[in-house]
Amino acid sequence: MQVLLSLLSTQNRWGTVLMNSLNSKKAQKVANLLRSAVLDLLAKAAVFLTYPISQTWFDPKKENIHSDQTPILLVHGYLNSSSAWTYFRYRLKHADIKNVFTINLGNPLLSIEVYARRVDRRVKEIQELTGRSDIRLIGHSMGGIVSSYYAIHLAPKNSVKSITTLGSPFNGTKMAVIAPGKSPKQMKYMSSFIQDLKQKIEESEISYYHIGSDVDLIVRPPSSSIIEKNKFTRFDNLGHVSLLFSDRVIRHCVAELKEA
Repeated sequence: MQVLLSLLSTQNRWGTVLMNSLNSKKAQKVANLLRSAVLDLLAKAAVFLTYPISQTWFDPKKENIHSDQTPILLVHGYLNSSSAWTYFRYRLKHADIKNVFTINLGNPLLSIEVYARRVDRRVKEIQELTGRSDIRLIGHSMGGIVSSYYAIHLAPKNSVKSITTLGSPFNGTKMAVIAPGKSPKQMKYMSSFIQDLKQKIEESEISYYHIGSDVDLIVRPPSSSIIEKNKFTRFDNLGHVSLLFSDRVIRHCVAELKEA
């Protein structure tokens, strides 16, 4: 596990060397795709190895609450669990980001609405524990869609201070057609569900920050991970799952959280 995390955390150095050795745009694009595929394989291996270790076990207890910081809830994606946030949460902790909570959405075959209700229950638990009425949400992939549905349809007005999304398909994804379950059907490219949600996001006053990758092989087309009216950052050499393990991505998230 430590070896995998070390490999993932050094991606910037060897990726830069590789890019400097290539001159043509076509070669760079191929190299970016290969690099993202390799990083995603490593990231998926790390997620697989940590899967039995639920991050909810390590959520803050009453005596560890920092009442001066808005609590943060990390919402995982399709076919994942809270364990996917292991490295991401570790880095947040070392950046002095407190009150970081997680959730296990459970059965991967359910709908976005069901998952959003589970987020609603979890947020209420967090609010009771922390004594605060506000929340920040960070969602990976489907987790960003679930977080958005919760914020738009279930959350009390002005309670969601910000939503950060990593590789979330706001126009849906063409890859959803091969995935089982209700939520992939809702996340099909340009589905009525996803278009309605995106319109409501664009009309809302919630502060959004999107992170996406131009070589994301799960969110197709990759531009789907960005709503251009909101603040966003695009990477050109990270895979879908490796967004969770990228120090560059995490630094951007930390900076955004500290600015908010």
